[in-house]
Amino acid sequence: MEELIVWKRDPVECVKELIGNPTFREMMQYAPEKVYEDMEGECRIYDEMWTGDWWWNLQKMLPPGATVAPVILASDKTQLTSFSGDKSAWPVYLSIGNIPGSIRRRPSSKTTVLIGYIPTTKLDIFRTDEERSRNGQQLFHHCMSLLLNPLVEAGKNGVDMVCADGKVRTVFPILSAYIADWPEQCLVACTKESRCPKCLAGTKERGEPVDTVLRDPEKTKKLLRRAGGNPRDKNLKEHGIRAVDPFWADLPHCNIFSCLTPDLLHQLHKGVFGDHVWKWSTEATAGGEEEIDRRFKSMPSHPSVRHFNKGISVLSQMTGTEYKNIEKVYLGALIGVVDLRVHRAVQAILDFIVLASFESHTDDSLTRIDSAWSSWHENKGIFRELGIRRQDFGSIPKLHMLRYYITSIRSRGAAAWTNTELSERYHIEYAKSGYRASNRRDFLEQMTVWLRRQEAIHRRRTYLDWLRKRHPDESAQAEDEGEADGGEEEEEGRESQEQQERSEFFVNTPALPTPVSHQVLMARTPAYPNASVRELGLQSGLNDFPPVLHSFLLDSGYSRSITSLDFSHLRVQGFKRFTIRLPSPFDSGGLGLSEVNNDSIRATFCQAPRTPLRSPSPARFDTALAIQDPSSWRVSTSRSDGSLSGLKVCRVRFIFKLQPEGQPLAYVEWFNAPLWSSDLGLFSVSKAYRRRPQRQTSIIPTSSILCSCHLIPKFGTNIGPKPDADDALDTYTTFYLNPYLRAHDYLLLRYHKLYDI
Repeated sequence: MEELIVWKRDPVECVKELIGNPTFREMMQYAPEKVYEDMEGECRIYDEMWTGDWWWNLQKMLPPGATVAPVILASDKTQLTSFSGDKSAWPVYLSIGNIPGSIRRRPSSKTTVLIGYIPTTKLDIFRTDEERSRNGQQLFHHCMSLLLNPLVEAGKNGVDMVCADGKVRTVFPILSAYIADWPEQCLVACTKESRCPKCLAGTKERGEPVDTVLRDPEKTKKLLRRAGGNPRDKNLKEHGIRAVDPFWADLPHCNIFSCLTPDLLHQLHKGVFGDHVWKWSTEATAGGEEEIDRRFKSMPSHPSVRHFNKGISVLSQMTGTEYKNIEKVYLGALIGVVDLRVHRAVQAILDFIVLASFESHTDDSLTRIDSAWSSWHENKGIFRELGIRRQDFGSIPKLHMLRYYITSIRSRGAAAWTNTELSERYHIEYAKSGYRASNRRDFLEQMTVWLRRQEAIHRRRTYLDWLRKRHPDESAQAEDEGEADGGEEEEEGRESQEQQERSEFFVNTPALPTPVSHQVLMARTPAYPNASVRELGLQSGLNDFPPVLHSFLLDSGYSRSITSLDFSHLRVQGFKRFTIRLPSPFDSGGLGLSEVNNDSIRATFCQAPRTPLRSPSPARFDTALAIQDPSSWRVSTSRSDGSLSGLKVCRVRFIFKLQPEGQPLAYVEWFNAPLWSSDLGLFSVSKAYRRRPQRQTSIIPTSSILCSCHLIPKFGTNIGPKPDADDALDTYTTFYLNPYLRAHDYLLLRYHKLYDI
């Protein structure tokens, strides 16, 4: 006999603590809402859980005046030791959908709490692997039943709780979402990993975009009762169900199959793209891995893109971040070396990934997700025709799960708020940090003690922060007497400190009249405080800077006393970069860009190494989208047709000011107007020349630059043996605008062109 210990806390008390936390008073939601993008109420928005249909449908089933607390659970077995020791923990987390997802995803907000540890054991007391597997599954469900038992009565009759606004409400904590990776989703749903945990589709049906019969929790419970724990029961095998007693059988208003939310990390980034589409498309490439590696090595740099200077075939034990960085430029690396149908199949999956990752959706964006899904099925056959994929696509369960993303988003809000990346991040807070603080013996008990102390410290800090806001003098006195530091958690403290340092480092510059309203941030101290115009003209890429500056001064109406100066004596203040704070109007109707993003644009010269052991720092001259014709750009944005009228791509060669208090300016090289390629689904640009080899250049205010952009060279059919990323923008003449760089690039460069919806 093996004795196991389950560490648990009351989930109802955890819900009370979360829904009653006055810190979230202004953001706590107690009732469902229907939000629309337009005044006519035709295009609905889905972002937070209270905007989805699940809450609305449940509210109708509860007594009048009832308040729903959508319980969000997450569990994931994690390794505590890195190299040896074989120590692991199986934490279970809880949060509620009344709190916005943007707050829940921050570990420092403490909106997700640990409610227990499931024991991890190899069950060596059983003789066969089959017995160990079956009893391990039943152990999980039994432990979860012990953890969640208080939710049964509370979900049926409700519990009076003091909410964050001070009001007492009858709250019904109901399981709404369960965050888990694929093996754990099947474990929770009591299904085999070769079957879908949401529907009864067979292997052939899973490979096609056809409607299937969804699993019904009541019918499933009946099948399990009739089987009586017999794993060889015919009906259980037919439905792909494992013979266990499910923990969710008694939970009220619980459809566990619909509670399983999309997993962006394991299903999309690591699963469909990393395990399948990437490998298939690489095999379909003329030149194989070597050609793809050469293209990644020669990819131009951008602050938002990781540069793979050794290629991507050498990567091992990859993280989700690495997969995301590969996805940003992968399509551009395939152009010219794959069949057009391979290109479109990969593009469909990348479109699906970007769209599914939006933090807010509309009916329009969900239609585009469906179009991307349909495009994949239209083009996937090329992999079988090329002999790369020999089996049916239905044998890939993660690929089949993509069909349920739209349903889940309409039901429970954006998939970004129920992603396993969130639960994996909490392992650091609730498992690994506590383990490191222990002496490695009886570590779970020590971890619980450590966590209780951390929560006590957090409560005290939260109280002092509240006290400081209400009684500044008293809170200051409390700090003088040696009380704990008030304010926010450690991570938020670091963020606020970084913001303070940033505000000290950057100053706001007065904006010139432009068709967009954005903030340009510049360094207080210039990197080149006394740059000679004559010497700048000797730099590579700045040969035309003196005459262009002279023309700019004349056109800008400067006095002749300035324009007639000998340029050999004229000096300016040079900067290495400036930052644009991209505003929320790029949200395009609530499509996941509500937060302000800092967009950095660099213009740095090659620098000698500080020490002999280091290599010289290469020059960085970033590309950007600038507004040349404000009136055309206004018309383009109002049409929302994906047109880039009024915009042109430029390469920033030098950032400067004529006077310390003057407007920041940029010396840029221009590209021709972007051209849309319907075959590739991308915009292309080429270098603009006055007369070859002299580039078309000018000086513009930095406030007329909309945002940075990333250009992918048109490599052709063979890149050659010696790629150089630092010279790629100088070597090639034609480029593709990369829409997969960031969410706002996608909205600007591809969203409205997507499948001509």
